[in-house]
Amino acid sequence: MPDDLDANRLYARRIVELWLEAIDFSQQAHSYFLRGEPENEITMEYIARLVRLWRELVPKVKNRIELQELEQEFMLFENFCVRNPKLLLSQPEKLVELEMVLTQVMDKLGLTQFVR
Repeated sequence: MPDDLDANRLYARRIVELWLEAIDFSQQAHSYFLRGEPENEITMEYIARLVRLWRELVPKVKNRIELQELEQEFMLFENFCVRNPKLLLSQPEKLVELEMVLTQVMDKLGLTQFVR
């Protein structure tokens, strides 16, 4: 039976894997945006992975004193990630911002140490 430390490591690994999967699609998705072709399989997969990661991190971010400043910025993406992820297709700059805020949250939570 795994102890808390093992459970935390497994969770961290899962989150990092989600993040790395999203990053794998990032460059290709942004190239489609630059070509004016935002609706395609790569971009939709990129958005889906960012949204999934955002949703996974919500309980880790909400109401945490050490993340108070970042929580406000993080929660600005609720409309995109909960209500209508397709809105991100018309606002590619928001995708970049979402990727950045997710990276900041993961860094603050100490999850990026598993990537380096």
